[in-house]
Amino acid sequence: MGEGKGPIETGTEETKALAVEVYRDGARPAVKAIGDAVGSIAKLAVGMFKALADVGNVAIERFQEKLTAKLKAVPPERQQLPPPTISGPALMQVLLLGPGDDVEELREMFAKLLTASMDSERAATVHPSFVSILSQLTPDEAWLLKSIDQTDYAAFEVYEYLEGVQKRHLGTWSLLGHGIGIDETRLQQYVSNLDRIGILRIDDGSPTNGGQFKAVEKLVDDTFGPRNTVCHGGRILVTPLGQQFLDVCVRFKA
Repeated sequence: MGEGKGPIETGTEETKALAVEVYRDGARPAVKAIGDAVGSIAKLAVGMFKALADVGNVAIERFQEKLTAKLKAVPPERQQLPPPTISGPALMQVLLLGPGDDVEELREMFAKLLTASMDSERAATVHPSFVSILSQLTPDEAWLLKSIDQTDYAAFEVYEYLEGVQKRHLGTWSLLGHGIGIDETRLQQYVSNLDRIGILRIDDGSPTNGGQFKAVEKLVDDTFGPRNTVCHGGRILVTPLGQQFLDVCVRFKA
């Protein structure tokens, strides 16, 4: 750590140096193409790199302010530089998010992740896969994760029978994510993605609160009406990895 500098300032200087090299290397083919008179396509490519650099600077500055505020909750004697396996990929993803307000919840989660990795007492709870998980979330999925307040949810696998033989899967239906202000027409996609990346697991086990089935059945009936549907009971379970992810990236208060 540089003399008189905290982990954020030192890490930011290293990140900026890395970013300069990335942009410089990326621009080389386009610059050469300009020299070879390839023309407008090369100029456009250089312009795109410059725009990315400008947006990235704003995004990193905004993120640094957020991270600085969160790190105040960590006693100075516990502060440390984050491991490169966390900080490098995380900061590149923050660059790609940009500074927009629509990704604020994802930016918040990245800040909590880095804060935990910079706390010597909490660093062991941070798994390198958390960066990849965050990079595969939409803003709506971030809000859905924030709404989780149970270890599992009663769920129905809903099928529609056609011509008495064929069946079509209509998704996994539960109370998870309903009424929290997200795009509920894409809720099946969100739940499926969270199952795919290991935060949730959809199975046929018995839910902790089987009384939820009645409310879920009404939700299915209200959605599909008189269509010839069949429901198979099960649950949506938060996995052990998912619980750890939520504790680090969602529930940490700072």
